[in-house]
Amino acid sequence: MKSLLSIFTSKRFLPIFLTQFGGALNDNLFKSAMLIIVAFQLTDAAAQASTINNVAALLFILPYFLFSTLAGQLADRGDKSVIIQQNKIAEILIVLVGALALYLQSIPLLLFILFCLGTQSAMFGPNKYAALPQLLQGRELVSGNAMIAAGTFIAILLGTLIGGILAQQQSAWIWIATGCLATAIAGYLASLRIPRIEIGSPDLKIDWNLFGQTIKLIALARGHRRIWTAILGVSWFWFVGSGYLTQIPTIVRYIGGGDESVVTLFLALFIIGVGMGCALAAKLSSFVVELGIAPIAMLLLGFTGLDLAQIEVNQTTILLGIHDFLSSPGGVRISLDILLIGIFGGAFALPMYTELQQASSLENRARIISVNNVINAVFMVTSAIVAIGILGIFQFQLSTYIIVLSILNLIYALFVFARTPVQSLRFLAELFSRLFYRIESKEIALLPEEGPALLVCNHVSYADPVVIFGASKRPIRFIMAKEIRNKVPFNLVFKASRTLAICSPLEDRKTYEETMREAAESLRNGELVMIFPEGRLSPNGEIGTFRRGVEKLLESAPVPVYPMAIRGIWGSFFSHEGGPALREGFHFRFRRREIQLKVGPAIPPGEASAMVLQKQVEKLRGDKR
Repeated sequence: MKSLLSIFTSKRFLPIFLTQFGGALNDNLFKSAMLIIVAFQLTDAAAQASTINNVAALLFILPYFLFSTLAGQLADRGDKSVIIQQNKIAEILIVLVGALALYLQSIPLLLFILFCLGTQSAMFGPNKYAALPQLLQGRELVSGNAMIAAGTFIAILLGTLIGGILAQQQSAWIWIATGCLATAIAGYLASLRIPRIEIGSPDLKIDWNLFGQTIKLIALARGHRRIWTAILGVSWFWFVGSGYLTQIPTIVRYIGGGDESVVTLFLALFIIGVGMGCALAAKLSSFVVELGIAPIAMLLLGFTGLDLAQIEVNQTTILLGIHDFLSSPGGVRISLDILLIGIFGGAFALPMYTELQQASSLENRARIISVNNVINAVFMVTSAIVAIGILGIFQFQLSTYIIVLSILNLIYALFVFARTPVQSLRFLAELFSRLFYRIESKEIALLPEEGPALLVCNHVSYADPVVIFGASKRPIRFIMAKEIRNKVPFNLVFKASRTLAICSPLEDRKTYEETMREAAESLRNGELVMIFPEGRLSPNGEIGTFRRGVEKLLESAPVPVYPMAIRGIWGSFFSHEGGPALREGFHFRFRRREIQLKVGPAIPPGEASAMVLQKQVEKLRGDKR
């Protein structure tokens, strides 16, 4: 918490946070107020008001299609802090014209202002997300993204509520114009405090064929697996988020039987949930990019949606206020589902946003983010079309729409898992190991953040590789006994995590040679590879003789070797203490065993004999088994 506060209040982050917060607040304040004024003062027919609302939504999102690519090019070519300041000046001017539109009560002019606000937001987005990786370093970026996401959704909620309140006042146009102008000026003043930012591509020539440039950038993004996976992930978040957010009033009315106050409650729950999900993802990932969270979060979101669809419709003819709604059958359950949908959505989106920033280079990061904004807009429009088709054209029930959305989420979770299997399994290993053990693993940070290394460790229990795999934020490729590696159904998990099967060359020389060859190739490709040189699980908790296979591997791939030791795990359910491991039925104990992972300094490959490595591991382990 102290670390988050220090980042939030830093001169590198707070100005851009306040600038972003003010922009999101202003957009939604004006949009919410305008729609209410149109519905209650400027139109006298439901069809007319509905049409204007749909046109307003289209005009607000249209600039993301038209101008995102231009915004990305300008952001890569110039100083993002200066461009953001110019963007805020434009916002002030738009608000001033917006005040005139409100005074004149001119629907065409109001719609034009909404289009201008959408344009201003589209031009701002690439600068914001491209600037964050330059303002925040290392683990700060995950924290910063979490706070930006949470702040944005809170600003959306506040803007929507404040706009609705101001639109109901006498001389509403004065209140709305004053609120928007004050917010725009405050945002501009905050933008002046954003530090100067290094220019990505100062010699970039602007391509005014924006459609052609968009196609080129999409092709560029698709050619980079990490970037394209992240773009699809962020876009899917907006597909799902806009789908649920749009249907919240309908869910309240036709599933819960609630009134307008319950709609406000659900909006708050959803938006607060997204912020909580971002914070939870940041905490679970130890403030580094953790793509393994994404498929799990999406899977849980899908199951939550299925639960929401199964709640029986409240048939009351009298719409319920918040108190009566929460007291009604299913009221708390529906509310909890909406909150969880927001939480799982936020937990899914955060690593995707951060991965997108880190996977793209400084030279084209803003342009990549601009393409992301275009794809986001496509997915949101597609979400609306799907909803119109299911609920409007085919006239299925709302529960059917939610079921379809939930099934799509489950399918997408499998898609993300298929693209990030190692990261997903590593994260599950971390959750699993921390469920059973209290792990002290700070020294794991001594392992190199990049480049090849061979890891060796004592082998005390079947849980050893799970604990080590989960403790390391960097994927590790394990060399495992053939009979365990191929055991059904765990072989599917081991295969997905790229575990290598090995056995004695006397038993199967072909398998032995192929495994050693593939392990050496992984090391030459810059990966981390781990082997347990004892070749078996310890029968008594002591360290056995290290075999010479580790020396053979180093002959093919001379890389640094990191000795490791696992302490305190002997005597656990997964060890051989008192007889064969896994010998009795599992009994969960709330008091988790305390274990330690020790890591020693790297040993040069020329000095890393089996005997030297064994002595180093024994020294690290000490007397504690």
